[in-house]
Amino acid sequence: MGSELADTPVGLPPEVHVPSKKGDHHWLPIIGGVVGLVGGLIGIVSGWITLYDHFTAPSVEIVGVVPVNVFLETKVRIDGKEAKSTSHGISFVVRVQNGNRPVSLSVLELRGKVLLTFQEYLGIWDARNGLPMEQVEKEFLRRKPYRVIEWVGWPEEPDQVARMEPHEERYVKFTFLEATFGSGGWFRRAPLSDFIGFDDGTKKPKWIDEFPEPPIVFVGASGRMLAADLREDLREGRTHLFLKVASGSVPVPADRIQTIRRVPKEDWQGAPVQADYFGKNYWKASLDTPPFNSQ
Repeated sequence: MGSELADTPVGLPPEVHVPSKKGDHHWLPIIGGVVGLVGGLIGIVSGWITLYDHFTAPSVEIVGVVPVNVFLETKVRIDGKEAKSTSHGISFVVRVQNGNRPVSLSVLELRGKVLLTFQEYLGIWDARNGLPMEQVEKEFLRRKPYRVIEWVGWPEEPDQVARMEPHEERYVKFTFLEATFGSGGWFRRAPLSDFIGFDDGTKKPKWIDEFPEPPIVFVGASGRMLAADLREDLREGRTHLFLKVASGSVPVPADRIQTIRRVPKEDWQGAPVQADYFGKNYWKASLDTPPFNSQ
């Protein structure tokens, strides 16, 4: 006993041997293999779910879309006299019903072909070129001038699009053009004629138009006049709305686009989003006196 202690290095306790249960160490490789297999299966399932979400269509339904002509009236002085000026905006309220998995919304897109009116044709393109008006009208009907647009509408409240839970319904405001004083001026990198094409194949647009304009969406949204209706391009499917959801796009069916509303900017910013969607009917069902005059 004394010799064993003497052989032990100074400052270190003598080695203590603890007997182990017979055969326990044989299970360690098996347990490690099972843990590794489970971890691999979890990784495979997670990767499959990620790929499924990436390549499958988003499980959301567009219940309805309300176009909104938001307008701002300001007082200006012209030749020493006070007058009113009206600025127009372009917004949409989208009613979304989610499916059976969480999703994130991002933006609303409006893209496609817009046929020009005869007045727009005369104002943008040097159509007459010395020709009689009757002949210019025939050329207009035959050539069918158009513009190609690709616009992006951003959510008014980013927290409304961050995440939707399964089976959740939500109303989301998207704005393409805000109604601000002087919002009638649009700046482009080329003459307007470079944005025009003809359906007879004689000319294609040099540029895609990315600058939102109220008259391209609404009929009559110009000057003091408020919007009367949507242009036929959106109703008839030449232009389309798309809701960007996660990594995909959900097209908005034309029959889900409802009657337009005309809302003063102060009401648009202060009223609940459901009021912008349902209009006065929403207030009749919930309050005795509507706090704004949405039409």
